Amino acid sequence: MTPEEFEVAFCKGRRQEMEDFVEWLDDHVAVANSALADGVSSEKVLNRTIEFMDKLARRMEKKLEKGPKLISVGVAEKG
Repeated sequence: MTPEEFEVAFCKGRRQEMEDFVEWLDDHVAVANSALADGVSSEKVLNRTIEFMDKLARRMEKKLEKGPKLISVGVAEKG
């Protein structure tokens, strides 16, 4: 893998990481706004948000348990 290919692969990985994080944050905002719109108290919204964050964290941990997906493998296969 050339330095340029490595840089592109690294940047793609970082971008995907940020996209996933933004999606995660959007999910939290949507849940909190939905609860508030339903007339749920602030305390219950906080508790619901914490519960949702915990569920998402567990889902992310399960994905991470599967091991890394090396970007360089995909680049090497194309070359």
